[in-house]
Amino acid sequence: GYSAVSVAGGRAFVLGHDEQTGETVFCFDAATGRELWRHAYPAELLPRMHPGGPNASPTVTGDRVLTLSKDGQLFCLNTADGTKVWEVKLPAAMGVPVPQWGFGSSPMVSGRQVLISAGKVIALELATGRTVWVSREEQPAAYASPVAFELNGRPFIAAMNGRGLSVLSANDGAELARRPLKAQFDLLAPTPLVLDQGRRIFISANASSELLAFDGKTLNVVWETKELKNALNNSVAVNGTIYGIDGRQGTPNCRLVAMNLADGKVLWTKDAFG
Repeated sequence: GYSAVSVAGGRAFVLGHDEQTGETVFCFDAATGRELWRHAYPAELLPRMHPGGPNASPTVTGDRVLTLSKDGQLFCLNTADGTKVWEVKLPAAMGVPVPQWGFGSSPMVSGRQVLISAGKVIALELATGRTVWVSREEQPAAYASPVAFELNGRPFIAAMNGRGLSVLSANDGAELARRPLKAQFDLLAPTPLVLDQGRRIFISANASSELLAFDGKTLNVVWETKELKNALNNSVAVNGTIYGIDGRQGTPNCRLVAMNLADGKVLWTKDAFG
């Protein structure tokens, strides 16, 4: 699978898949690697154009770890021993099919809610798993995680779908602004980078990248470029510079790109990144 390792409280959490047990959530001692517990369950492998296995990474909050299977089984487990606190099957709860390459959104905890994105966005109670709201705009699923942020005291959510970026009200999931972004196969995997306390949002896909300005009502393009195309990996922004892997669509050679955040100009590149 493709789950990253999430570390908290001296424990390391990760998901994997094998033919005998299906998917498994593992908890290891982060210092020694000793397995502390595991939670296994049947799940779809979905090996479409790749080996398959879970996409999303575990999210740890307090004494709970949230995990999302490839086919949409959302678990809330106790970090101490892996006992199940609650479970939600997202295709039914969200009213969406399993995405072409499986669910890819890592659970996002915002206050007392858990957010998941897959064409729609769902907000669930962290304590119980009860559905609080499901966004009404249905688009093809993307594979990015939603991002909660505040601007001028108002709560928002930035979420990718297969057609681009939507900014939603965190209160009820209503769409407030949208920016289309074209991607081959509708494969929008990178999570949006929310910058400057929500005033700017960087989005990227396998065809182009854009920096957008957000004023609480509308999204406007600051710059756009084809010099940086994040096919799968997220870029990072540090001290006014964006660093990211450019997929260089149509070639087998990726490159690392450093780009000026203010105007999108390339500062330097380094080849041979696979």
